Amino acid sequence: LLLPGFIDAHTHFPQIDMIASPAGGLLDWLAKHTFPTEARFSDPEICRDTARFFLDELIANGTTSACVLGTVHPQSVDALFAEAQQRGMRLVAGKCLMDRHCPPELRDQGDEGIRQSLELAERWHEQGRLSYAITPRFAGSSTERQLALAGELAKARPDLYVQSHLAESEEEVRWVRELFPRARSYLDVYDSAGLLRELSIYAHCIWIDGDDRRRLAQARA
Repeated sequence: LLLPGFIDAHTHFPQIDMIASPAGGLLDWLAKHTFPTEARFSDPEICRDTARFFLDELIANGTTSACVLGTVHPQSVDALFAEAQQRGMRLVAGKCLMDRHCPPELRDQGDEGIRQSLELAERWHEQGRLSYAITPRFAGSSTERQLALAGELAKARPDLYVQSHLAESEEEVRWVRELFPRARSYLDVYDSAGLLRELSIYAHCIWIDGDDRRRLAQARA
């Protein structure tokens, strides 16, 4: 008897050891728990060990395909893809792009994050059942330049996926509005950068309006 596997459209493999960590809100949770945890992934051995455990847990719970965020470290994505390839899993994954509003040790320097993303895509995209995703963590942790360069990469490589977060909390939406005052909405930040298209996957999408929903449908995101 063959049964279809589950598909998880959004998950973070580095966060498996901090599930249910308490915090006062999304931004507080990132600062207190997520960023300190992800900083540990500068160690390739931690990347490999966590990737093995994470993928084994997905399979044990019936999930055979997933869209996954790594950390800012390229080695986190290398480890994840290598382990997935051994298991024959279908993964869409990418390294986080972050060049502001995060700890210095997790910050892309200059345009390095875009270069690393392209190198990872060339190494892993369409290798077996693997696909690469251009992965700004969320609008608040990327400068306008980094988002624009990510959009240029998306335009040059329409075969790549795009994944990020959108409107997860009201606090986050207010903050993004302050950071990008010329944008009509949170979604418009990504759209203006060229990151809203077919093969774009946005997580959460809770605090969006009717215009945003229509634009997502129009873009076939």
